[in-house]
Amino acid sequence: MAERRRSQRVPVHDDFQVTSGVTGETVGHLRDLSRHGMVILGSAEFEVGHLYRLIVSLPEAVLNCHYLELVVLCRWHRSEASCSTHKAGFEFIGLSHRSETVIRQIQVDYAFSASETDL
Repeated sequence: MAERRRSQRVPVHDDFQVTSGVTGETVGHLRDLSRHGMVILGSAEFEVGHLYRLIVSLPEAVLNCHYLELVVLCRWHRSEASCSTHKAGFEFIGLSHRSETVIRQIQVDYAFSASETDL
Protein backbone atom coordinates (compact mmCIF):
# COMPACT_ATOMS: atom_id res chain seq x y z
CA MET A 1 0.00 0.00 0.00
CA ALA A 2 1.41 3.39 -0.97
CA GLU A 3 2.13 5.89 1.77
CA ARG A 4 -0.10 8.97 1.72
CA ARG A 5 1.49 12.33 2.49
CA ARG A 6 -0.28 15.33 3.96
CA SER A 7 2.18 17.65 2.22
CA GLN A 8 4.87 17.44 -0.43
CA ARG A 9 8.46 16.76 0.61
CA VAL A 10 11.03 19.22 -0.72
CA PRO A 11 14.64 17.97 -0.97
CA VAL A 12 17.01 20.62 0.40
CA HIS A 13 20.74 21.20 0.27
CA ASP A 14 22.50 19.50 3.19
CA ASP A 15 23.82 22.76 4.65
CA PHE A 16 21.41 22.37 7.58
CA GLN A 17 23.07 20.81 10.60
CA VAL A 18 20.70 19.14 13.05
CA THR A 19 21.66 18.90 16.72
CA SER A 20 20.04 17.46 19.81
CA GLY A 21 18.23 20.13 21.80
CA VAL A 22 19.15 18.18 24.94
CA THR A 23 22.83 17.30 24.49
CA GLY A 24 23.90 19.77 21.79
CA GLU A 25 25.50 16.93 19.82
CA THR A 26 25.22 16.85 16.04
CA VAL A 27 22.79 14.11 14.99
CA GLY A 28 22.78 14.68 11.25
CA HIS A 29 21.82 16.94 8.37
CA LEU A 30 18.44 17.83 6.93
CA ARG A 31 17.61 15.93 3.71
CA ASP A 32 14.07 17.03 2.98
CA LEU A 33 11.36 19.13 4.49
CA SER A 34 7.59 19.38 4.31
CA ARG A 35 4.99 21.44 6.13
CA HIS A 36 4.45 18.56 8.53
CA GLY A 37 7.86 16.97 8.97
CA MET A 38 11.43 16.35 7.91
CA VAL A 39 13.96 13.65 7.10
CA ILE A 40 17.49 13.72 8.45
CA LEU A 41 20.55 11.66 7.53
CA GLY A 42 23.32 11.20 10.05
CA SER A 43 25.07 9.09 12.65
CA ALA A 44 22.38 9.10 15.35
CA GLU A 45 19.88 6.29 15.84
CA PHE A 46 16.33 7.27 16.75
CA GLU A 47 13.54 5.19 18.24
CA VAL A 48 10.26 5.11 16.34
CA GLY A 49 7.43 6.58 18.42
CA HIS A 50 9.70 8.70 20.63
CA LEU A 51 9.64 12.48 20.92
CA TYR A 52 12.83 14.48 20.37
CA ARG A 53 13.83 18.10 20.66
CA LEU A 54 16.01 18.97 17.66
CA ILE A 55 17.63 22.19 16.51
CA VAL A 56 18.07 22.86 12.81
CA SER A 57 20.82 25.43 12.20
CA LEU A 58 20.24 27.60 9.17
CA PRO A 59 23.30 28.41 7.02
CA GLU A 60 22.02 31.99 6.66
CA ALA A 61 19.23 33.79 8.48
CA VAL A 62 15.82 33.09 6.99
CA LEU A 63 13.31 35.82 7.86
CA ASN A 64 15.69 36.91 10.66
CA CYS A 65 15.73 33.36 12.07
CA HIS A 66 19.10 31.58 12.56
CA TYR A 67 17.77 28.23 13.75
CA LEU A 68 14.59 26.24 14.27
CA GLU A 69 13.99 24.57 17.61
CA LEU A 70 11.55 21.73 17.00
CA VAL A 71 9.72 19.06 18.93
CA VAL A 72 9.36 16.05 16.65
CA LEU A 73 7.98 12.52 16.72
CA CYS A 74 10.11 9.85 15.05
CA ARG A 75 7.84 8.11 12.52
CA TRP A 76 10.42 5.81 10.93
CA HIS A 77 14.12 4.97 11.07
CA ARG A 78 16.40 2.86 8.93
CA SER A 79 20.10 2.14 8.77
CA GLU A 80 21.76 2.77 5.44
CA ALA A 81 24.06 0.15 3.84
CA SER A 82 27.09 1.36 5.78
CA CYS A 83 25.20 0.77 9.08
CA SER A 84 26.94 3.84 10.50
CA THR A 85 24.58 6.14 8.62
CA HIS A 86 20.96 6.42 9.64
CA LYS A 87 17.97 8.00 7.96
CA ALA A 88 14.92 9.00 9.98
CA GLY A 89 11.59 10.67 9.32
CA PHE A 90 9.96 12.99 11.84
CA GLU A 91 6.58 14.64 12.27
CA PHE A 92 6.52 18.16 13.72
CA ILE A 93 4.64 18.48 17.01
CA GLY A 94 3.17 21.83 18.07
CA LEU A 95 4.88 23.82 15.33
CA SER A 96 4.57 27.58 15.85
CA HIS A 97 3.18 29.86 13.15
CA ARG A 98 6.62 31.54 12.96
CA SER A 99 8.37 28.19 12.39
CA GLU A 100 5.81 27.26 9.71
CA THR A 101 6.58 30.52 7.91
CA VAL A 102 10.35 29.95 8.11
CA ILE A 103 9.95 26.37 6.84
CA ARG A 104 7.95 27.54 3.83
CA GLN A 105 10.69 30.08 3.03
CA ILE A 106 13.42 27.43 3.40
CA GLN A 107 11.55 25.28 0.88
CA VAL A 108 11.70 28.17 -1.59
CA ASP A 109 15.27 29.33 -0.91
CA TYR A 110 17.08 26.01 -0.42
CA ALA A 111 15.20 23.42 -2.51
CA PHE A 112 17.14 21.44 -5.08
CA SER A 113 16.17 22.27 -8.63
CA ALA A 114 14.91 19.46 -10.86
CA SER A 115 18.28 19.33 -12.66
CA GLU A 116 20.14 18.91 -9.34
CA THR A 117 17.95 16.02 -8.18
CA ASP A 118 18.54 14.16 -11.46
CA LEU A 119 22.31 14.01 -10.90
